[in-house]
Formats: sequence, C-alpha cells, structure tokens
Amino acid sequence: MMIPLEVQPAQTDPLIVAVVSVFLTLIVGAVVGLITALLARKSEHTKWLRERRYDGYVSFMIDMNTLTTLILTKPTVTNAVTLLARISKYTANSSAAFEAVSLLGPRKINKVGQEWIWAISDYLTTKAEPEAAAVAEARWRFLIVAGEVLKSKNVTIERTIRPSMLPAELSATDIARGTAN
Repeated sequence: MMIPLEVQPAQTDPLIVAVVSVFLTLIVGAVVGLITALLARKSEHTKWLRERRYDGYVSFMIDMNTLTTLILTKPTVTNAVTLLARISKYTANSSAAFEAVSLLGPRKINKVGQEWIWAISDYLTTKAEPEAAAVAEARWRFLIVAGEVLKSKNVTIERTIRPSMLPAELSATDIARGTAN
C-alpha cells in the first residue's frame, strides 16, 4: 500500500526575504562603490603624475637651454658682469628641474636627460663641432621621449628640420653678444 505524500511549498517569511534583499543590495552597492573609487583614484594619480612630469620636463628643457646659451656666450668686457650674474642665477635655480626629471621618471626619460647633460659636458671639454651636433641630437631625443611619455601627438620621431642646440628664437648674434636670455 502506498501512502500519498503531499509536497507542500516552503513557506518563506516576507520579513526574511526583505532583509536578505536589502542585505544583498548593500553588498553589491559597496563592491561597486569600492571599485569605482579605486578606478577614480588611479585615474586622478595618473593625471597628477602627467601634470608633474610635464612641469618637470619643461623646467628641465628650459634649464638645459639656458645652460647651452650660457656655454655658447663668449665672455667680453661688455657682457662679463651680466654673464656672471646669469651664471650665478642659473647655478642657484637649476637643481630642482634635474631632480624632478630623476624623481618623476620613467627611466627612459632619465637616460636621455643624462645623455643631454653628458653631451653638454663633452662639448664644454672640446668645443668641437661633433660635440655640438651631439648636444643638438641629445636635446632632440629628450624632446621625443618626453613627448612619448606624456602621450603627445605633436612630437614625432621623424624630423623635418635639423635639430639645433637651442630653440629657434635665439639667434647666433644674440648669443655672441651675450644678449640672449
């Protein structure tokens, strides 16, 4: 003989359903909020780093161009006092830009920055044309790598003009007279 079994649907308390529903909503909301906060933090840090790098790279290029101008300026009786004052001012203010490039990196920008410094050092030692060309090339490489690091679309590896030791605004006459800034 078979005993018929009736299957009764499980009774769930509506209060338990409401509590579990609210609890799950809170957990999902907290996880989504945490992920969103982490992504926003990373994005803000990337933006901050890019801005600091830009400022550091520009300062470094300005300092290096100033140094190159000072090196190319031939001392004369008329410009000696001005030249000495510019050298003193440069010496007092230049280390911050060098340090910023080193601290903010990345390594490839540090490398090309050091190559630029060594090229200027070699030029100071010899004052020969090949070293002058090396300074111009090192300056160009720094600009290219800085553009790559900053994801600039304005800086390309293909050159349309010959690199120079200094920005285009400075003329050889101004440098020789010592009037270039």
